[in-house]
Amino acid sequence: IPVSGTADNCIFTNYTYFLRNENRFTIKTDNALQLVETPETQAPSAPLQRKNSAHSLKSNITNKSVLSYLGVTPISPAVLSNTIDYINRYLNSNLLTIPITNFPGSFIENDGAPLFEILSFVSNKSSSYPWRLNGNEKGLQKVSKIFEQYNELIKMLKIEGAHLNHIRPEYLLSFSDLNMYLGNLPPEKSKFYMPSLLKINSGLYNYLSMESWITLLYQIFKIYVLARVTPKNFKQHLPALPEIPTHYLAYSNFSSNSENILFFWCEQAVAEVLLEERRLTNFDKDFRDGTVIGSLIQKYANVMVLKRMKMICSTEEDFKDNANILCEHLAEIGLQNHISPKDIFHPLQREMLLFVLHLYVYLPFYTPKQEPIVFKCILGEEVTRTIELSNPSGKPVSYMVKYEGCEDFKL
Repeated sequence: IPVSGTADNCIFTNYTYFLRNENRFTIKTDNALQLVETPETQAPSAPLQRKNSAHSLKSNITNKSVLSYLGVTPISPAVLSNTIDYINRYLNSNLLTIPITNFPGSFIENDGAPLFEILSFVSNKSSSYPWRLNGNEKGLQKVSKIFEQYNELIKMLKIEGAHLNHIRPEYLLSFSDLNMYLGNLPPEKSKFYMPSLLKINSGLYNYLSMESWITLLYQIFKIYVLARVTPKNFKQHLPALPEIPTHYLAYSNFSSNSENILFFWCEQAVAEVLLEERRLTNFDKDFRDGTVIGSLIQKYANVMVLKRMKMICSTEEDFKDNANILCEHLAEIGLQNHISPKDIFHPLQREMLLFVLHLYVYLPFYTPKQEPIVFKCILGEEVTRTIELSNPSGKPVSYMVKYEGCEDFKL
């Protein structure tokens, strides 16, 4: 029986473990964040929910059959469906030149071409590799070439630091290509498969395909995007902020230094804007009320978003209202390109981490480069000032003018 697995202190890697063991652990915040097992608890057995979607589990697959193959409780289709939807929006808004209609379906149909475009964008690598499919082969020959392409890609990513021991290249193939590949395996390779798994039904295929593509994509984000968040990068990117405390960079058994730096960045915004000390430990419950994201927007984009939000949410409607307000202001400053209110009031840790990482990259550029223009006058006196905007570069520059404040002042 083939056995594979991986362990890592990064949400992009261990998020599915959190889902399967939601009530089994608590987080200690004495110094470095530590996940400790709660006494007398066991990992919950999450039910396999049913939800129809363009690329979801079919009704002919059961919790028992997936469990017997995976060896662990499968992730619910509802979570997978929400993740697929988020990734689809994120990729179309930020990384792909040609929008896709369905992740991972569009990747599979195009033999992985969108993935190589993403890889080229986030890693500054060439999109051409000697093992990449580029011929006009058909049938089994083409399937073998596509398999080899994904096999070499996974090898390359593992060398770069991706945790992909549990991802098999054949599960990145289409349903028909997978069964063609399995049906033509030579004896020296087929002996590693149980006979019942040399032909996979569509339901099991959809689960394996979705989880494999999701995992592959988030490992690419981990090694090429999240890994850029370092103490050195933090100091260069945000020179006005204090030094990162050493215990944020001490070993945590579930979150990486990059994630802890993002926690610290968010905490500094909350401390400055809300005058409140918080220790953030997760990317779902701690972000659900929207006040952390609101503090970031208010600090860097100078948008008075928090005055419209509820600081204490006591009902589901309170969370939804805050999320709607945040999305309005994110759209106003041009950063609401993929996020939806539901992503905020019902956050998934992995997707919220990706969004916070997105804000970390772009929000600091909203900080004014010049000192504020002060309008000095005495009571009863009218003051008019003319502000001239110039563009020293040869490229077009767009800008936004918005008025906030007392009606005694006009723009």
